[in-house]
Amino acid sequence: MMSAILVWVSCLFALVASYSVTDTTNLSSALLQNYNKNLRPGVDQSQANEINIDVYFLSLQEFSETSGLFAARVFFYVSWNDERLAWNPATYNGVTMMKFRQDTLWIPPLFLSNPYSNYKDFGSDKLLMTVFPSGDVRMSSLELTESTCGVDITKFPYDTQSCELQYVFLGYLANQVKFGNCTLSMAQAEKNSLWTINTDSSISISTIQFRNNMNLKFSFTRKSQPYTINIISPLVAIAVLHITVFILPADSGERVGFSTTIILSITVYQTIVSDSLPNSSMPNLAFILYKLFVDFLVSICVHTLVVISLYFYLKDEKHDIPKFIDGFTRCVLRKRRNKKLKSTETPSVGSEKVDVMPENDTMEEVTSEITWKDVGKAWDVFSLILSLSSVLISNSIFFFSVM
Repeated sequence: MMSAILVWVSCLFALVASYSVTDTTNLSSALLQNYNKNLRPGVDQSQANEINIDVYFLSLQEFSETSGLFAARVFFYVSWNDERLAWNPATYNGVTMMKFRQDTLWIPPLFLSNPYSNYKDFGSDKLLMTVFPSGDVRMSSLELTESTCGVDITKFPYDTQSCELQYVFLGYLANQVKFGNCTLSMAQAEKNSLWTINTDSSISISTIQFRNNMNLKFSFTRKSQPYTINIISPLVAIAVLHITVFILPADSGERVGFSTTIILSITVYQTIVSDSLPNSSMPNLAFILYKLFVDFLVSICVHTLVVISLYFYLKDEKHDIPKFIDGFTRCVLRKRRNKKLKSTETPSVGSEKVDVMPENDTMEEVTSEITWKDVGKAWDVFSLILSLSSVLISNSIFFFSVM
């Protein structure tokens, strides 16, 4: 059974590849005779050559926020028709495919118009191209492209970057060589440790200044989980922790020390965070920098409120409380003036005293006494609500802006 299969495969191979080296040599000589690789294909030179390109994005090699470098591995599958390379397979013993080096035939001069550094030729002279009897030519090339990219870190670390690869045919106008059926595939894209490659990339063809352009647009989102855990969450936690200073008893004597320690911690932490941020400042500063500044201002305000609170707690009770402070304290602590009926005491009858209500009932206003400690308590409540509101508002604005 196995021997029969081997015989069948051998016969099939003989039928498929029945031509010899002599046949391919003769065909190669016939095709390249009087062939000028400097002239573009087309009997009618008034018609533009259509170049079909299938682009496969493979991986994001490097992206620099500081220099704007966008480096990616991209695979190109390029095809076009060159009628000068057509032949009849029957004439050459059934040859249905030929291989030629890239430097022997005309190829479309695909040029990256937004390179990061020096221009690099597309493809390589060592690459082989496949030619079919119809004159169709196909070539493939794996390119490490380096282009410039505009960086926008306004929403760092929840930012999405968009970069383009712009290609033109160098030396040819749109009515000479143009892009035909071009596609872009992201199915083979490898995962990146720092960025999530989005699948909504696009390809577009346009004509600018009589030149045909192919724009490949890629987008990728920063993986924000490490930054959320190591930067954002500690910042929010420190800000909330600072507010709890108003819960500490004023008699403990630890309020000022606790608040000062938190301010120093915020200052040191913000310095560390600032060093880890991208250095790019275009087109705007990152929202997180504004958040760091606002958090610092809130911490200074909280510390000031703590000092004022201790001033009220330590105030000598001999000093009168101004009316507006008294009203503020009663409003916050909800201490109201109570009223009760005023009774008159009659002389005792025997061993008992009798309270007799007057004919015209009168009311006596009984006022709860407000002390400076009450003022301090009211100030703590007010400061706690004010500080908590400031932290919530600033963080809400930040997350609303970057999401």
